[in-house]
Amino acid sequence: MRRSGLVKSFSSPEETARRLIGVQAQLMAAADLAFWNRTADCTSEGLRQARLDRRGLVRMWGQRDTLHIFAADDWPLLHAAFELRDPRFFKKLEQSEVFGEFRRVVRQIGKRLAGGKPLTYKDVKSKKLVLGIKRPPMTDKQAAWAAGYIVFRQLVREGVACHGPDEGNASCFVHRERWLPDLDWSPPEPKKAFAELAVRYLSSYGPAEDRDLAHWYGMSATNARRWIESAGKRCRSIEVAGRTLWCRRCDLEDLAVKPPPAARWPVRLLYRFDPLVLGTGDKSWLIDEADYKKVWRPSAHVEAVVLVRGRIAGTWRYDRKSKGLCVRVHPFGRLNGAVLRDSEKQAAAIAGFLAIPLEGFEVVRP
Repeated sequence: MRRSGLVKSFSSPEETARRLIGVQAQLMAAADLAFWNRTADCTSEGLRQARLDRRGLVRMWGQRDTLHIFAADDWPLLHAAFELRDPRFFKKLEQSEVFGEFRRVVRQIGKRLAGGKPLTYKDVKSKKLVLGIKRPPMTDKQAAWAAGYIVFRQLVREGVACHGPDEGNASCFVHRERWLPDLDWSPPEPKKAFAELAVRYLSSYGPAEDRDLAHWYGMSATNARRWIESAGKRCRSIEVAGRTLWCRRCDLEDLAVKPPPAARWPVRLLYRFDPLVLGTGDKSWLIDEADYKKVWRPSAHVEAVVLVRGRIAGTWRYDRKSKGLCVRVHPFGRLNGAVLRDSEKQAAAIAGFLAIPLEGFEVVRP
């Protein structure tokens, strides 16, 4: 929890993104609350300024091929680590008859972005681009979106583009050199990038098994082990309950620190897809096996959770009503009065972040 910024807050959104190696942002509301839970004096306006005014944050596809918000100055490092991985669609596209047309459109869109014109999915409408790719039947509108997604996904992969300010509900893409003209674009060699990311991953999410790093990035455990081994003496293995875990060598003293008493652990309401619950493949340190499916639901849905003494003790949801925010907590078992009071305080603080009053706080007994 300390390494995740859940005990002592990080100083800025940029530091939060840097320390966590990105915050998942498929849902911007989820990303905002992940930042709020970890960043000192965090407001929605402050997050907007960090992303769109200071441009210290950048939104793009990252680990597991999902949208994340990263620290902008981490982009060269991430580019070196992500560019070599073929997206799921790419091999099918290479085998299709439209690959040449796809490459032509990618170059064309890249030039238009370099000219200073931001573009949205609707600006790329060629249905041809999805021919030859194994997909379910799509309407013309869906096909246009898929074509646009593939083109922009490739431009992000090549380090050319990222998400800029949205146009209404439409994602808008901008050219890196236009959006971040002062960014030092000096991506390291891939092997150095892999080693650096392995070390940083273990700093935030370790001790961890190589398969945890594999889960976080979206690769094989064999490649994850190679990443860790490429870091050399900066990492070392330790034995925990018969399992081999990895940590940074400089963290060994920290691992020997005795945890504080229960009353000193902060209660946290973490929203959906929080970095802490996504960071490792093994969840046994977070949740009892009997409760696992209450959090990790079908279709890759991850519920918001109540964190009590470092473990998931329930889930929660909120609804916006005409009079304010209504929060419902679903505990897995009995929660004592102090935990419930702290949970309600957290709910009120979340309502404050969302700039609406807390209308109701309800505990739904199991």
